[in-house]
Amino acid sequence: MNEEAIIKTYQTTRKRLEEQEDELKVARKKGEYLLDDSLEHLSYILKDLALDGEPFNQARREMEQENHYFLDELEKERKKKKKQKIPIVLK
Repeated sequence: MNEEAIIKTYQTTRKRLEEQEDELKVARKKGEYLLDDSLEHLSYILKDLALDGEPFNQARREMEQENHYFLDELEKERKKKKKQKIPIVLK
């Protein structure tokens, strides 16, 4: 493999990894937006149905716990992508 091919392989792989990291960032932002939107909608629905705020608080805690799990999985995937080696073949 000549130097030009090595550089092209490096650039292609790096671009792919950067695009994957960008996709993870978009997923994270979308997850945060969906959580906030869902909590707002749930609050609106439950405020008329519940005598106290406990049903909403319980639902909020469960949703935040699921969001935390989602963010942990995204972080694991991001770290996995960061650790991926960019193949360089020297001959």
